[in-house]
Amino acid sequence: MFRRLLNGLILALTASALVLTGALCDDLWQRRTPNTFSDPRVPLYWYWNTNAAPRDVDPRLASATTDLIRFFDTGDRDALERARGLYHAVIPSLTVGTEYPALEWICEYFLASESEKSRLLANPEGARLLWYFSQSRFHELVQLLRVKVRLAPAASIGGLEGVRSAVQYLAFMRPSRADWEHTDQLMAAIDLKRGQHVADIGCGPGFHSLRFSDRVGDTGMVYAVETNPRHLEFLRVITEREKRTNIKRVLCPFDDVGIAANTLDCAFVCSLYHAIYGAMPSGLREPIIASLRRAIKPGGRFIICDNTPYVQNDSNYFGNRISRYLVEDHLSQYGFRLVRYYQLASQRYLLIFVRQ
Repeated sequence: MFRRLLNGLILALTASALVLTGALCDDLWQRRTPNTFSDPRVPLYWYWNTNAAPRDVDPRLASATTDLIRFFDTGDRDALERARGLYHAVIPSLTVGTEYPALEWICEYFLASESEKSRLLANPEGARLLWYFSQSRFHELVQLLRVKVRLAPAASIGGLEGVRSAVQYLAFMRPSRADWEHTDQLMAAIDLKRGQHVADIGCGPGFHSLRFSDRVGDTGMVYAVETNPRHLEFLRVITEREKRTNIKRVLCPFDDVGIAANTLDCAFVCSLYHAIYGAMPSGLREPIIASLRRAIKPGGRFIICDNTPYVQNDSNYFGNRISRYLVEDHLSQYGFRLVRYYQLASQRYLLIFVRQ
C-alpha cells in the first residue's frame, strides 16, 4: 500500500512538473516580440560551426573577385567595373559572406572621381581599411582574394586561421556596418562618459573599441579584449597610426577576461554571448562570466549586443543568434539585472544589465 501511494505521489509530482514546464515555455513564447517571434518555426537559439574554409557560394562572386584581382594586377578598369556590378547585384541576396560589401566599397573607391573619393574617405572604416591594405600595396588583400578563388593556397597567408582573420577584418570593419547596425543609436544607448573605463570583450579588429576611445577621452580607458592575436595586431597598427593612447589591448584565454577586479564602469559584448551561452563548455563558461562580474564595479553595467533568431530566409544577416530572453534569464543567475532593452535592427538587439 505504501509503495502504491509513493508511486502515485511521484507520478503526480512528475505530471505537475511537466505542466509547469509547459506553462513556463508557453509564457516565454507569449512574451516574444511580434516582429521576431511571430513564426513558431523560429528557434530560441541558433548556432552552427562557421570554421569551414571561406568559399564563394555564388559563381558571380568568384567572377567578381577574379576581376578585382585582375584590376590590381593590371590596372584594368573594365574588370573593376564588372567586379563592382557583380558585387552590387549579388550582395542584397547574400546569406553568407559579409566581407563582400567591403570589396564592393574598394571597387567604388578606385572608380570614383577625386571629389567622390574624399566623400568615401569620410567613412572611418573605409579610410582605415584602405590605409591598412595600402601599406602592403594591396598585396595582402590580393593574396586573400587569390585564396578565396583557389588561385593560391591558404598557407600563403597564414593558413586557415590567417584566412579567417583577414575575412573577419573585412566583415567586421566593412564601411556599411554602421548603417546596418545603427551604430550611432547603439552608442547613444550605451552613453559612455569621459573618464570611464570600458571593456570591449571579443573586440575583433576594434570596430567598437575605436568608437569607445572617442567617447571616454584621454582620461578614460578602453580594454580591447580578444583571444585572437591577429585581431589585436590589426588594432595595434590602427591605434599607433592614429596616436590613440587610451586603448589597452588584452590578449586573454577563453576562461578569463584578464582585467583586475572592480576596474570597469561598463563591459560590452557584441555578437558573442551566443557562443558563451551555447558553444562553451561549463568549465570555460562559468569562469569567464565570473571574471567579467569581478571586473565590473558594483552597480556597473554589462551590455550585450546580439542577434535575434528568425526563419532562415527572412534575413541576409550572417551569424549565430540567441533569443534575448535566454540571455536575460541566464545572466540573472549570475547577479545581473536587466534595466534597458533596445531593438537596433530587425536582427540585432541591445540589452543593458546592472551588476547587483
